Amino acid sequence: MALSPKDLSDLVSRLMPEAMGDDPEESLRPGTTARGPTAMALSRGRSRSQAAVPVFAVRGSDTPAPGRSAGPGPAGYGLLELVGEGGFGEVWEAIQMSLGRIVAVKRMSDKLIAELAKDPGEMAKVEEDFQREALTTALLEHPNIVPVHDLGLDEDGRPLLAMKMVRGERWDEQLYDDLVKLTADEVLAHHLPILIDVAQAVAFAHSRGIVHRDIKPSQVMVGEFGETLLMDWGIAVLYNPGLLDEDCRQLVDEIAPTPDKAFNPTGTPAYMAPEQTTSSALQIGPWTDVYLLGGILYYLLTGRSPHSAPTSKESFALAAKGHVHPPQEMAPGREMPRELVEIALKALAPKPSDRFGSVKDFIHALENYMTGAGNRQRSMAITKDVAGQVAAGLNGYEVLTDCHNRLLQAVSLWPQNPMVESLQTQVRLAYAGEALRNGDLVLARLMAEAVGEVNAEERDRLLAEIATREKRDRGSRRQRRILYIVALVLVLLVMFDIIFLIAWQRSEGMTAMRRRVDDAERRAAVAERRLDEFKAAGYDVPEEAPVEPEEGNPE
Repeated sequence: MALSPKDLSDLVSRLMPEAMGDDPEESLRPGTTARGPTAMALSRGRSRSQAAVPVFAVRGSDTPAPGRSAGPGPAGYGLLELVGEGGFGEVWEAIQMSLGRIVAVKRMSDKLIAELAKDPGEMAKVEEDFQREALTTALLEHPNIVPVHDLGLDEDGRPLLAMKMVRGERWDEQLYDDLVKLTADEVLAHHLPILIDVAQAVAFAHSRGIVHRDIKPSQVMVGEFGETLLMDWGIAVLYNPGLLDEDCRQLVDEIAPTPDKAFNPTGTPAYMAPEQTTSSALQIGPWTDVYLLGGILYYLLTGRSPHSAPTSKESFALAAKGHVHPPQEMAPGREMPRELVEIALKALAPKPSDRFGSVKDFIHALENYMTGAGNRQRSMAITKDVAGQVAAGLNGYEVLTDCHNRLLQAVSLWPQNPMVESLQTQVRLAYAGEALRNGDLVLARLMAEAVGEVNAEERDRLLAEIATREKRDRGSRRQRRILYIVALVLVLLVMFDIIFLIAWQRSEGMTAMRRRVDDAERRAAVAERRLDEFKAAGYDVPEEAPVEPEEGNPE
């Protein structure tokens, strides 16, 4: 449903940050200079040259500054290749000199530093945000969250983060290819497990009181060996500091901001929850990430983001209104399991209270679908409802047909449903009895025979009654045939009498006419004889006068 120009203008003018870009898939971050692509496409093993490796030392917060000289000290890193850019800077493939291992080093880019050089206050804010993201990520030790190895300052005194080097590709790139090449079933079979892995990482973060706020396929790395890692916690919110481990509570002021201090609106317009579009972050919570995960499921089903639009402003307006097109309308003709559609739309409910109560509930729903547990639950719900109708009494073809069809649906969802066979027997027996009372003996026999051996005694009793009725009906039909033949003969006789009478009447009429003609001929002969006698006696008999033709008529 497209928004009217007025609605769009009102929403945009009221809430839209001035710094928002044109791409609805681009993350909106605090401030104007920190906005940019959020996904870090790490190396897939590109070839590199070791000839000119920039090397610098890193100092921790309690280590004296090494000065401007660069050298491979105990905590030194050698940069090998730029492999990604994010909202705060750039990611390099690097060598950790102390251990001789390959790591990913994230630091502020020269371009960003140049942009911030004229504004020391903004520089300090970005550095603080960089360190917040690093500390927040370091607190989240989970198999599906990229491990952090080190946090320190480079030789220029700017923050630097060393983390595990992940070789693979971004999830959105995989999805883009697979949505074109694979069938809908194949896409779901391959990518639903990845979504569950991402959701597990989010659920763990929630258990530590942290909300991500910017979950989308481009924020996920899929490693070469199937590992799934949720990246970029740069706009996370500490919605409940009380959930942090006791040892970490002293870091509250140094990690993700609490909702009363967090920047809003923020996130990715194409995926944003409605509460992310407001000027306050006080409504942000775990339900926000539930919405974002539902948006990814929506993308798996349709190939489109939930607030897909040509521009970020239109996407932002759709997010603010909480409007999501039904998946079937967004991708007509594409096969979509109804259960997954229901899960996606529940997670994408505009009101947080209408969404899943937690990410764990969302995961449970997906796992139920994948294992068939969801189908079993729906099948049991159907049979329980039918059992209630059976107990209340089944009367009328409409009710019986509805129960019969719903039991067939229950079997299709879960063939091993233990309640179905007994209920089908009861419904079929009731159907046979109803048909017998209505004289529909063919339907009654079909339903009774379908009972099988489950209730052979009742089946045989019904079949015997049906046979008696059929025998009686056959006698009635024989009598009706005899009566019909007699009636037909009588009708034929009557018709014959009518035809005979008509023929007789016609014959009598012809005889009478012939008699009249004969009488006329005799009278004419008598008249002619007498005329001849008059002539013989000498009487003058005038000749017949010619008949004059009437005027205007030919003679």
